[in-house]
Amino acid sequence: MSQKNKPGRPPVLTDDAVLDAARDAVLAVGARHTTLAEVARRLGVSRPTVYRRWPDADSLLASLHTREWTGLVEAEVARACEHPSRRTLVGIVVGAVAGIRDHPLFRKFRDVDPELLLPYVFHRRGRSTDAILTTVEQLLRNGQAEGQVRDGDPALLARAVMLTGQSFVISAATMTDGCSLEALDEQLAIMLDRYLAPGDPS
Repeated sequence: MSQKNKPGRPPVLTDDAVLDAARDAVLAVGARHTTLAEVARRLGVSRPTVYRRWPDADSLLASLHTREWTGLVEAEVARACEHPSRRTLVGIVVGAVAGIRDHPLFRKFRDVDPELLLPYVFHRRGRSTDAILTTVEQLLRNGQAEGQVRDGDPALLARAVMLTGQSFVISAATMTDGCSLEALDEQLAIMLDRYLAPGDPS
């Protein structure tokens, strides 16, 4: 029997378990009130146990964002074929946009602590944005190789796609007087499909 499975020893604490507790804390009390002490309390462990993995709440929340948003995008990609058509690629982006926008964690930040989102809107990219940008760029490269996506620097195209998608994540709710989010997402799909279609975009 392995050492970690001996009776009487506490279960191994995984990073995912800590992130799950952080997510639950944010949903319950908001990001500003989510401390490492609160996360440790929810886990039933000492504070140093959490401090050894994350030095502060900001770094823990950054890891939580990365897991949640990149995991959501990876799930969208997994539902598509390995080398998706342009329409499938567009579906991945639109599905990820809707998934992030509707995610309870994003809604909590938007409704309770919106100021915490501002640095990522105006000043810098987070780790999750960089990871998603890399994924989108690779999807575009695959699409170009198959003749499904127009020529152009895939890194530049990916940034344009990301900026468009981010606006539909952050601001779509301000435009739902007289139309639904689903209708707006349909328009996003049309925009992206025509932007990425082979040929001169002008």
